[in-house]
Amino acid sequence: METTDRSESLSGLTATEARAFHGLFMKSFFLFMFWAFIAHMLVFYHKPWLGVIS
Repeated sequence: METTDRSESLSGLTATEARAFHGLFMKSFFLFMFWAFIAHMLVFYHKPWLGVIS
């Protein structure tokens, strides 16, 4: 059984809370990266910044 002693962790989270936070953080990060990629592709198609690609 997991202890709820928060003094063992630098973040103050239990292992279960840390896993939940990590899962949410990673999902949010990948969603942000996906939208950033889409935005960059749309801008690139509108006005390429690498010059003419043949």
